[in-house]
Amino acid sequence: MTAETKDARSDLRKRLGTAGWGLLLLWSGTVLMLPGELGILWHVWLIGVGAILLGVSVVVRALGVKPSWDTIVLGIVALVSGIAGVAGASFSAIGLALILFGLSLAATAFRSRVTAGG
Repeated sequence: MTAETKDARSDLRKRLGTAGWGLLLLWSGTVLMLPGELGILWHVWLIGVGAILLGVSVVVRALGVKPSWDTIVLGIVALVSGIAGVAGASFSAIGLALILFGLSLAATAFRSRVTAGG
């Protein structure tokens, strides 16, 4: 892979990341403006956040750029937590998110070290 290709992919990833943040802010503002109980709105917001994070990851992958595992893990956690909340299930989404995010970071660090060490 040439330096020009790496720069183009890095630029694309940054632009998609910026678009993702824009979507998250739009979604957050929209949910905050909706009337209703805060509890259900929280779950609806989580579903939207999960869908946005996973959607951006799918687009990144479809364009030939490697998606971030952290984004995928957080997207899955948000989506599952939101759906579970709407369905009435009760568990600590924050605890689950911290566990999965920590595992993801540890796996990424280990993978990077093994790759760098040959």
